[in-house]
Amino acid sequence: MHASSLSITRPAAARLGARSRAPASVRAAAPLGGNNALPSLQRIERLDTATLHKYHDLDLAENELNTYCSTLPPEGQPERCWQAYSFLERKRDAAAAQEACEAAPGGGGTCADLEHLNTMAHELLMTGSMDDLVATFSTLARVEEMRAARSAAQAEEEEDVMERVFNTEEEEYLHSLFCSMDANGDGRLSMAEFRQSMAMLGDELDGSTVALIGDAMELEGFITEEQFRDIVEAEAINSKSEVAQLWRHHHLNPSKRRPVAVPRLSW
Repeated sequence: MHASSLSITRPAAARLGARSRAPASVRAAAPLGGNNALPSLQRIERLDTATLHKYHDLDLAENELNTYCSTLPPEGQPERCWQAYSFLERKRDAAAAQEACEAAPGGGGTCADLEHLNTMAHELLMTGSMDDLVATFSTLARVEEMRAARSAAQAEEEEDVMERVFNTEEEEYLHSLFCSMDANGDGRLSMAEFRQSMAMLGDELDGSTVALIGDAMELEGFITEEQFRDIVEAEAINSKSEVAQLWRHHHLNPSKRRPVAVPRLSW
């Protein structure tokens, strides 16, 4: 990584804005030289005694990252540095949106996270290594991104599973409905069985209609379960029967699907 002299004397005013800053006596301290150097232990201890808000270590870490990232050449992996900086900035912005962070330390999950990050920033600043600061927070940023991607993938998978469950529910319902129509249990519906059953469900089909259905589907006097499914789906376009209504319920209201009791037919 590119070697750079860092100092707390170069605050990122654009980032910090109205945030609390160290006293002038601290900011006027002579900058340290060296590779990837952070303020010395003595200067950190002086900051601890300064009148700053409870997240001042994060302020300092963000300030140093902003300055350091701006000085890195392409070969110094500036994108990784900015990833670390953006992570801290994002966490602070999320916490700032919660009043609990100001009113009750540790009063919320986001606030507690921010306090933990502030402690981490303090410990990293104590090491005096800019490499450690960048490596730690850029890694946390990548972990957060991976978890978000995993959650999105899991949500998509769960949605697919629910769709498969809904399809299974439709299939189970139609199977039960077919079995209830199959009076003699031979796995087929005669045209008479089909016509009588549809009539009992509120959908009167005259003989010519049944004949047309038979001709269109090339039926040989009986209706298999698969053919029955096709008929119900086609019949659902205009019908007001219970079969049609249930079919439309499944197809047009997938979020409201629920098991439906199959009408029991008597012969």
